[in-house]
Amino acid sequence: MKVSKIEAACRQLGAAIRMHFAGEDILAVHTVSRAAFRTLHSLTKAADTKTALEHYIRKIGEKQFNYLTNYLKHADRDPNVLIDDSFHIYTEAGIGMAISLYVYHANAITDEMKGYQIWSAMTQPKIFDIPNDLIKLVDDWKADGRSDLDTRIEHRGGRDFGAALVHWIKLRDVSKLSHP
Repeated sequence: MKVSKIEAACRQLGAAIRMHFAGEDILAVHTVSRAAFRTLHSLTKAADTKTALEHYIRKIGEKQFNYLTNYLKHADRDPNVLIDDSFHIYTEAGIGMAISLYVYHANAITDEMKGYQIWSAMTQPKIFDIPNDLIKLVDDWKADGRSDLDTRIEHRGGRDFGAALVHWIKLRDVSKLSHP
């Protein structure tokens, strides 16, 4: 079986999202998601990169984004420096940036990516925005939901919420196929 670089990045990104929602070690999530990001970034022409990442670069800043990746990648630089607990925010932003690049290249989005984008915007509204093309999906989730969504978002333990959101999107898509 042959796998294109875009498909490989898609699979890595999907794995990183599943790992994140399963509560796996954030450093492993960062490494897998950043591998997807770097593949997609390498495929993107310099002029196109700004367009594809403009939203996230404004929120996080490219210098900070790369600093944390280089911390893991180059152990010989400042070997005694420790990262702080904000690391997860930059990992989450990196997943968002990788999703933007994937959508840019593939002109498609997976259910996991949709769920992740909605989850990140709902759990970190000061950092992430719900993409315009997913607002209707959020409205549908709220209409179908039996839980108090606003209460759920207030506590940060929302990884289960993220996994449930992805599951709901997948079930919704299957339902659409069987009931045209």
